[in-house]
This record gives sequence, structure tokens and C-alpha cells, in this order.
Amino acid sequence: MYQGTVYQGAIIKVQAMNGFEFIKKAKEKFPDKKFFILTGFEITEEILNALETGLILRYFSKPFNLNEIDSAISEAIGSD
Repeated sequence: MYQGTVYQGAIIKVQAMNGFEFIKKAKEKFPDKKFFILTGFEITEEILNALETGLILRYFSKPFNLNEIDSAISEAIGSD
């Protein structure tokens, strides 16, 4: 990937909130950050809404294509 670049990820599985709620709170605190969702589920209304509103940049479902994820990260970094 990118030498010297730090990526941050989170596995969200908490009782108090779901992943979308976590991203909303994180985006309030870090509005310049870009968020992706990796899931084992097909696209849902909640995911579509998150894409349409800009809450998330992209979503990926299993089986994950690492080249596709890498390209999406490259594009996101390049758009800063």
C-alpha cells in the first residue's frame, strides 16, 4: 500500500449504537475524514441513504476484493 500512511479502521459491534451511529458521531468530530463500510450483508436502505447523504464514501460486501478497496482508498486520499 502506501508507505508512511496510517490507516484507521474500526470493527463496530457495540450494544449502545450501530456502525452508522458511530460514523455520524465520528464525522461530527472529524468532518474531513472519509468513511467506508465493509459488511457481510447486501446493500440496504440504510447503506443507500448513507451513500446518498455522503455519510460514507463507499461500501463493500463480502467477498471483499482487496484491489477494489485499495483503489477506493487511493481515490479518497487523492481527493483531499
